[in-house]
Amino acid sequence: MDDGSEPTAGLREAIRALAIGIRPVTIVEQGSGKISPTGTTFILAVGPRRILVTAEHVIVGPETKLFGVSPHGSTAWPNRHWRLVALGDGVPLADIVWAAATIGEDADEPTAAAIPLEAVLPFFRFEEGASVVAVGYPASRAKLRDAQQTLSSQLMSVVCNCSPSSVYKALQLDPRVHFAMSYDQASCVGLDGAGVVGAKPKGMSGGPAFLATYEPVGDGAYTAVPRLVGIMTEY
Repeated sequence: MDDGSEPTAGLREAIRALAIGIRPVTIVEQGSGKISPTGTTFILAVGPRRILVTAEHVIVGPETKLFGVSPHGSTAWPNRHWRLVALGDGVPLADIVWAAATIGEDADEPTAAAIPLEAVLPFFRFEEGASVVAVGYPASRAKLRDAQQTLSSQLMSVVCNCSPSSVYKALQLDPRVHFAMSYDQASCVGLDGAGVVGAKPKGMSGGPAFLATYEPVGDGAYTAVPRLVGIMTEY
C-alpha cells in the first residue's frame, strides 16, 4: 500500500478521514489503578448527538473503561449502553453495543471529532474476494508509561479480503450478521499513511471496517470516500 499510486494515496486520505472518530479503549484495574488496552471504539455524529460504537466484550466487566487518544484526553465510557437488536426471528445477536456520549466542547476532548452518520453503508453484501479496510488500535502497539499509569496507542489499518462461505460454516457464523475476513500483515499503514509491519489484531475489536468508494472530483481525478460496512469483534 506504499507504492505512491493514486488509489493508494486516496485510500490513505480515507483512513485519515476516519481516524478523527476512532479511539482506543483501556481498562483501569481496580485497586492498582494500572491501565491496559482492551479494544477500540468509534464515534458517530448523528446530527447534534454523538454515538459510541464498539464490540460488547470490549466494555463488559466491573472495571472502569476509558476511551481517548491520550492519557489526558481520555474519558470514562458511559455507564449505560445498548446492544444492537436482531434483524429478525432466528437471526443471532451481534457482539455490538452503542452508547450516547456528551459532545466535547474542547477540540482535544475525545468526542469533539466524529465520523458522520452518512458514512455508514447499511446492509453491505460481503462477497468472497471483496476487499475492505479494518481500522483500530492493536494492543501490541500500545506503550505503557509512568508505572503503567498512562498509555499511548498507535492506530493501524489493515486491508482485508472477505472469506468464502466455507469459512462461515467452519466457524459457525451467520452471514446475515457476521462477516469473516483475512488480512496480509504486509498491507498495513499507520495514522500518518506510512507503511508499518502488521500487528496481531487483538485490541482492534470494536473498530470499524470500511469500503473505499472512489468518486470523481473533476479533470479525470478521483477521491476515496470511506463507507463504514462492518465492526470488528474477534480474531
